[in-house]
Amino acid sequence: MILEFPNKDKTKALELQLLNKMEELDTIYDKLELAHTLLNTLEQVSSEAEKEFETCLTEYVNIAGPGTVTEDMLLYSRNVVTVHNADLTWHLEWSDEDET
Repeated sequence: MILEFPNKDKTKALELQLLNKMEELDTIYDKLELAHTLLNTLEQVSSEAEKEFETCLTEYVNIAGPGTVTEDMLLYSRNVVTVHNADLTWHLEWSDEDET
């Protein structure tokens, strides 16, 4: 059995390739960490905005009545039900969470 000794040129080339890839991965990981931080911040801001929207919409419904709420408004609300009509269409309606 004949053992080949490592080729120093090949070893050096692979080592350089590994070092370059490690640097590339570190850059990618840093960018991923920034993206995760931004996503987390946006989720927190969105959650707060949704709570404020829900509070405002509930106050609006209490004053103007549930029949005045547009379907566009209901798309952002958690207090909504989908009603299936006899003609196989559907629409959204306000549903006060305290009533369910």
